[in-house]
Amino acid sequence: MRALFPRLETDGARAALTDAFGRLAQTAREAFVFCLFDRTGRPICSFTRGGGAGSIELNFRDVIERALGNAAHGIVLVHNHPSGDPTPSADDIASTRMLAALCRPLELELHDHLIVAGDRIFSMRRAGLIEANRKAA
Repeated sequence: MRALFPRLETDGARAALTDAFGRLAQTAREAFVFCLFDRTGRPICSFTRGGGAGSIELNFRDVIERALGNAAHGIVLVHNHPSGDPTPSADDIASTRMLAALCRPLELELHDHLIVAGDRIFSMRRAGLIEANRKAA
């Protein structure tokens, strides 16, 4: 986890993400969990949203309102692919990039979007599909 987002290298962060993976790994319908973190990488809370058999709509407003309402500085999205293939769809990539763009001016960091499929996990950050926020000098 350290290589992906060093500020989240805490026992609490690992526990929050492990819990999210556990909630989604064996679910027959698509769902997602968004985990919120403080400035130091400690988890604040997480929220679960359900979807359909093969898709889920990411509600940007819900994610951002919850993040701001909980004074979060970081977000990790986790969602599942019940098909067993963790490869992100074009819609997964587009919606993740849109959320990252909406977070930037609000000083929220979208640390990653992880896709769980059985015992496999795909990291959009590791795959280069989203970038870290750039701080103004």
